[in-house]
Amino acid sequence: MRVLTHSFGKPALSVAAVALCAAAGVGGSAAATAPATTGLPGTYAVVKVTISDTAIKLNRKSSRGVNVVAFVIRNTGKKSHAFRIGDTKSQVLKHGQTQDLPVNFDDFGKYTYRVTLHATKKMHGVFTVGR
Repeated sequence: MRVLTHSFGKPALSVAAVALCAAAGVGGSAAATAPATTGLPGTYAVVKVTISDTAIKLNRKSSRGVNVVAFVIRNTGKKSHAFRIGDTKSQVLKHGQTQDLPVNFDDFGKYTYRVTLHATKKMHGVFTVGR
């Protein structure tokens, strides 16, 4: 799957993310006000990830009752960074770039996330996929 990135405005949507929005009936500007989970069969959650040169922040560190999580990753640092959760990793993102990274979790449980490029010792954590 090819994921698009850019260095301005709103993040470019990957083909999978567009398909998820279409399946949920979300389109255009309504996507900005969509709930964190859709409540429809095949539901998904959206998690915003912000990476700076010294920290990583997720707006939520768990999801409940969903197996697909769309991580919206933004690099606000001056250095290039990459994000990894479980076996899925992002592209290398330069300052200001964003990437949508849809992840399909096969099992409920805890998954380690971390910054894999130009990271400090504190740039990691655990994301929980609950029932």
